[in-house]
Amino acid sequence: QTNKKNTTRKGYIRFKGKIDSFGDCVGVELDEKITDATDGKFNDKEYFKCSQGKGTFIKIAKIIQKLPKPPSKKEEDTNDKSKEESKDDESFPAAPETNDKSEEDQLKKPKKKK
Repeated sequence: QTNKKNTTRKGYIRFKGKIDSFGDCVGVELDEKITDATDGKFNDKEYFKCSQGKGTFIKIAKIIQKLPKPPSKKEEDTNDKSKEESKDDESFPAAPETNDKSEEDQLKKPKKKK
């Protein structure tokens, strides 16, 4: 009886396609370094860029689960600001054009165009 080691890893797909000597596969930038990983190269050809030890290529059939994409740093910053602005569930963030105006200017009625 052989013990199969756990090779489940998480990472981001950086390449999807066919490699001559490997077939249809994906290139994955792993969250954590492993000893037998690359920097996005396969047989000295670069398919994507990442830190040495974080790139690997696997057959598409070996993918267990595709996780939802995490928010980008910009989206996280926007969400943090929205949370600060909305103290309760009923409030909404102010429109960007109102943030630059004083409260008095916001309350003034718009001038009618002739």
